[in-house]
Amino acid sequence: MYRWIRNTHLFLGLFAFLFLLMFGVSGVQMSHNAWFTSKPAVTENRVAVAPGSGDARPIARELMDRHGLRGELRQVQQTETGFRFRIVRPGTVHEVEYAAQSGEATVRTSVATF
Repeated sequence: MYRWIRNTHLFLGLFAFLFLLMFGVSGVQMSHNAWFTSKPAVTENRVAVAPGSGDARPIARELMDRHGLRGELRQVQQTETGFRFRIVRPGTVHEVEYAAQSGEATVRTSVATF
């Protein structure tokens, strides 16, 4: 019986240690955020896309197929000149602004650091 209690205590302690360690590291990061560089890397590109599209989905599909963007289409807004939308996946956000007349899309990519 003693051996069973000792082993149970050991395994529960090791399991809880992982959560306590994560809690401690995240607490230090939140308290001393100047010690960590957590600014995302931002790049901006202009891409030629088929002009005159009436919907954001074909534009997003073309950007995904031909220009390597990956993620989920979100926050589609119609603007005076075309569309604005985001293609999102964990750690990466592609903000796309599309001008329908010129067929040009401005893609601003933010990649979060570790």
